[in-house]
Amino acid sequence: MLKIRYNVLMQVGAFLTAVIAVVAPLALAVFVWARPPKASETNALIGLAVGCVLCILAAIYVIREVRGGYATFSNDAIEQYSPWFGRTIIPWNEIEEVSTYHNGLIIVKGSKRRRMRFPVYWTDYVVMKQRLLDRVGPKFRKRYW
Repeated sequence: MLKIRYNVLMQVGAFLTAVIAVVAPLALAVFVWARPPKASETNALIGLAVGCVLCILAAIYVIREVRGGYATFSNDAIEQYSPWFGRTIIPWNEIEEVSTYHNGLIIVKGSKRRRMRFPVYWTDYVVMKQRLLDRVGPKFRKRYW
């Protein structure tokens, strides 16, 4: 059984997203405190505040996905788990197509409209790609678009 998670680069990116999510609102608060806005500048500050909220939400999403997301390749099936989107299981015999793209993205399509995406920032990406190639063989297609 092969269990893969997000790699170190993605974990560092999640940490940096969290740092930006903390620093951006603090910087905005210091800016507003040091130089109170004029009436004509309130729209820009509202936009900055919305941007800060979006940074916080993005940090929550990325950290939770990186820490909790994984995929398992067993003898029976491929299982992908995301804290946000739940569990997807595709048995090996129900895989209809495996597509790989020039940027490294791998998409596994199964019956019943089930689909899994594996970008290059998963650990053991090469082993995973080889396992897919060994198991599905002719269903493995290289796409350029």
